[in-house]
Amino acid sequence: EVKAAPQQEELPWETLRESLPVGGSLSSMWKVLADAPPELSDGYHFMMARLGDVTVPTSIIRPGRQLRLLLTDNLLSPDLNDPNWQLEVGAYGGCDVSMYAVPPGRQSEYMPEVYKNLYEAAE
Repeated sequence: EVKAAPQQEELPWETLRESLPVGGSLSSMWKVLADAPPELSDGYHFMMARLGDVTVPTSIIRPGRQLRLLLTDNLLSPDLNDPNWQLEVGAYGGCDVSMYAVPPGRQSEYMPEVYKNLYEAAE
């Protein structure tokens, strides 16, 4: 018998930061892509660029929390608790991150070989 996981109460979104300029960070990424190695053309890749000295409060990085990032050219910050927020913001890129507690993988029999040296270097 298979049962669905119990639905957790959806809490309202909290604004952690107001809008931030990202032009400099995007320019850095375009420079990397302009001189990218051939391997970058295969598969899926995530690129990350720092937004200056921006930090995330450590209180949100705990199991059960979610973080939503929006990239838009809209000058207004949308209210994510409004069911029509997508209409307000227009075109956007979004990234939702969920935090989970996971057991350490160092002793896992399923650890891919490529990652084992990362754990050995930390010992």
